Amino acid sequence: FISGDETLDATSTLASIAVLPFVSTSEDADIETVRIGVPDDLVNALFGIPGFRVAPRTAVSSLAEGLGARQAGTELGVDAVLTGNVIPAGDRIGLSVELIEVEAGTLLWTSSFRLELESAAQLYGVEDSIVASIARALEVHVDATEGPLVRRSTDNLEAYALFQQGRRAGTDLSVEGLEQSLDYLEQAVELDPEFALAYAHIAGTWELLTQVATLRPQEGWPKARDAARRALEIDESLSTAHAALAHYHVYFNYDWPSAEREGRRAVELDPNDPEARVTYGQILDYGGRGQESLEHFRRAVELDSTSSFYSANLASRLATYGRAEEAEAEFERALALDPENWVVWWCLADG
Repeated sequence: FISGDETLDATSTLASIAVLPFVSTSEDADIETVRIGVPDDLVNALFGIPGFRVAPRTAVSSLAEGLGARQAGTELGVDAVLTGNVIPAGDRIGLSVELIEVEAGTLLWTSSFRLELESAAQLYGVEDSIVASIARALEVHVDATEGPLVRRSTDNLEAYALFQQGRRAGTDLSVEGLEQSLDYLEQAVELDPEFALAYAHIAGTWELLTQVATLRPQEGWPKARDAARRALEIDESLSTAHAALAHYHVYFNYDWPSAEREGRRAVELDPNDPEARVTYGQILDYGGRGQESLEHFRRAVELDSTSSFYSANLASRLATYGRAEEAEAEFERALALDPENWVVWWCLADG
């Protein structure tokens, strides 16, 4: 189901990458599944490489439209970018990818694939090949002997597609978008009751609906808890599910030891996730461990320097712990990143 040719150019070790949105001129549903799903899976897999920085999805999605690959990489502060193009190829789907060094514009690696899209397992095979080739091109070590490089979330292609639609539907944090997201995700777990990652995102969506909508905490938080627990019953290694349970214990159950345990586990499982860092930092902060919390807030900003949310949270904590000059500089940076973000102004008032 895969055919491809690849070329590799020698390069010195590069330490960071951004996976840019894949493009397509087709509106075919299967092509859209590949266009949306493959970049997301690749980011998750690349996040797992120790000592290697991957631009978060939020940073990539905030880029202005129409930027060239090198300009996007420059704005994101990465050494290399991966681009992709998805096209119809007869009765198959064509996928071509290119890895480009940002500074010199050198094409480090390119490959093409032809997919007979019958199951999600076929996508995972392509994604494993891409991650391994990126690692070779950037001279980054990955141990393929320990198992697949890309997490196998589901073999059900329809559930996979619904999951991707669900992830995208709620990105604007509107009530309508979050409710649509929940509908897609619940359809996904109906098709595959062992789809742990979908349960983890259901937990996060119930949490957001409780926070941004009129949903009563007594209704929303237990549903978030149950979905997170179900995710971890299937796959204990899901950082997002541990983070969701940490939020439940902090904001509803008021069980600080459990919150700290879950937050710490989320960071252990995915130390390159800035959201996990902020979650654990907040828990430590609430527990009076200010200096420890600052380390995690700083790391979140290092991992995603384009996020006004992470910058504002760091600034607020710096102010709380008497570092006025540092706090002022960080607040100015947060405002420069997004002066319309209400979280920045809330943190400024709180700090």
